[in-house]
Amino acid sequence: MSKTKKFLTLKYDHMFKTVVLSDDFTFLNNILSDILEKEVFVEKVKLNELPIEDTEDRVQIVDVLVKTSDNEVINVEVNINFSNLIMERNLMYYFSLLLDNYDKKEDNEETSKIIQINLNFEKVGKVPKEEIRIHNMTLGKVEYDNFKVINVNLLKYKRMWYDKNINGDKEHLYLVMLTSNKNELEELGKKDALAKKVGSKVFELNEDEEKRIQMKLKKDAQYIARKERELAEKRAIRKTQITTVKRMLQRDMDIKEIVEITGLTEKEIQKIQKRMK
Repeated sequence: MSKTKKFLTLKYDHMFKTVVLSDDFTFLNNILSDILEKEVFVEKVKLNELPIEDTEDRVQIVDVLVKTSDNEVINVEVNINFSNLIMERNLMYYFSLLLDNYDKKEDNEETSKIIQINLNFEKVGKVPKEEIRIHNMTLGKVEYDNFKVINVNLLKYKRMWYDKNINGDKEHLYLVMLTSNKNELEELGKKDALAKKVGSKVFELNEDEEKRIQMKLKKDAQYIARKERELAEKRAIRKTQITTVKRMLQRDMDIKEIVEITGLTEKEIQKIQKRMK
């Protein structure tokens, strides 16, 4: 009986990046707009090294970092596991963004608002969304309100969606897609053109992933076969060398002369000599 292949959903970071950073960022714009409760337009991806089509990628320091048309820098972290350690890591990266942004700005330049959005795929808390922020502070004539971290409970959004059970309802549709399996993506695709497009991309990437895994298994098998051949050849060469050395020793040839002829070290020849006794 063949083993059912694992369907990779959008919670896997390389799948998430490939989908949300493709085309015109429509899917990403909708996700961010839903979370921030305002219309968001991604202007550009801030880090050139972020992969778009690289399904080989597994580990990145930052998941998605973008700049919007409102001069906001948004860092999106995809957290399959969520713990105090993960939260500390996310906050450390967020504060490094704040410092980097402050160091690079000119004296009269407006500071970008930097927002970190943590997309959590574990059940965390009772609310769908929680903001961590410093309240507005006035330092002289400067209003400071640039600190905002948002923890998003994606499983809560999914539960809210299915509890409503309203046909055609699109509220939080794209957030629900992030935690949807194959059958759920197919159903959601019937409700919305963008949802269908995103689902098709996920299905396509899963096929590519399967091909990649099969290719890797083939390459691994080829590598093992090549190494086995090389090992067999080395053993055959070694056996021939040992036989030759034994014959030379039996003829009382000088060890230094044997070294010169065979290319073996004096120590190796002495070991063979000991085994002959």
